[in-house]
Formats: sequence, C-alpha cells, structure tokens
Amino acid sequence: FSVHNNMAQLGVEELIERLTLGVATTLEKRPGVSEVSLSKFPQAERHTLVGWEQRNSCILPDDLKSFYLTTNGLLLTWKVNINDTKVPVGEMKINSINELSKLSHAGSTATMGSNITIADVEHEGDDEPHFDGRSRIFELDACNGVGKVCLVYMKAVPGEGLPAQNAEIWFLDRSLCWSHLATNFTTYYRLMLMHMGLPQWYYSCTDVGLSPKAKQWCNLYAPV
Repeated sequence: FSVHNNMAQLGVEELIERLTLGVATTLEKRPGVSEVSLSKFPQAERHTLVGWEQRNSCILPDDLKSFYLTTNGLLLTWKVNINDTKVPVGEMKINSINELSKLSHAGSTATMGSNITIADVEHEGDDEPHFDGRSRIFELDACNGVGKVCLVYMKAVPGEGLPAQNAEIWFLDRSLCWSHLATNFTTYYRLMLMHMGLPQWYYSCTDVGLSPKAKQWCNLYAPV
C-alpha cells in the first residue's frame, strides 16, 4: 500500500487498478459477470487517522494506515446474469476510518441477528478476542449480516498508559465464535481479493466451513 506516495503521478483509473490488483478488470472478463462497480473514495487526511488513534488509544497498523491514505474505504460489487436476471453475488468492502467503530461488551448494540448481541459472547481462553477490556475490537466489514470482520488488538490492558499496537484480523461468525483470518491487514486484503468477495467466503477460514451454495459460487469463480 505504498501507492499513496505516488498518487500525484497516477490517474484515478490507474490508482484503482493498482489498489485492487486488477480484480475489477478480471471480473469483467468472466462469463456471466455484469455490473462490476468500484466506488471511489477520497483519501483520508492524516490528521483524521491521528484523531482516531488518540480517541481509541490504538496505533493503526502501517499497512492499514497507508490504505486509508490512498482511499478512505473500499466497496467493489459485482453481479451475475441468471435467466435474464442480474443477481448480486460479490462484495469486497473495507469500512472507512470514520466507520471503523469499536465493538464493546457493555451496552453494545451490535447485533448478529435473532436479537443476539455480541454482549452474549463469553470466552474462557486467552488465545482469542475478548469483550472485557483485554482486547480492543473494531469493525472492518459487517459482511452483510453473516458475521463481522474485525481489527483486533489482542493485548490492550487498560491503565498502562500506552496505546495498543500489533492488530490482527479476526472473524466473528453467526454462532458467536471467533476465527483468525490474518496476522495483518495486507494478508487479509489479499485473501479478500483472491476470493473475489464471494458470498460467505470468510467461512472457508472457520471450522464451520462454506455452505453448499457458497461452495458452488467458489467452484464457479474462485476454484483455486
């Protein structure tokens, strides 16, 4: 994500092409794919990122910071033509810095469906995120209600006076279980592009696994 350093020399289309590693162009050539839409966001201001870090007492990872200095969020969607109907299939989304909101245990209004909130999550071990102050958790993508992709600071003990660092990417599924997705944002970002934002692709990294329908989409458009 060092591309933001050369933004002045890049046109908008070339910048977007580099940002998505050519996925948008590749999708347009796939049989049956239509309406590939890549939203364009202005770059975040550096003082906005500093403000977020100060409010949340967390240091943004360098790769995520560079991403936001290139584009303040990402939304790439695409559809498939089925029997003269355009069906929404893929979505690749990264929340803007303004939408990178904290998930907390007490009083949380974030829901996972069926009136279940993340406040219902209980954990015994120390190897996964907690909502009791040991971790700081921020939502990167709401995943259309099938879970939440989160930026997680695992060691964020209050009272030490130092900002939390070394965030990882985790997935909270609808069964309220955590699954580790990536040790850094760049790895997660490439995973998302590799899966082309196919429905429920996050579950390929969980013990639950993909649903039969999600497997069909993967076999068609991301067999590797």
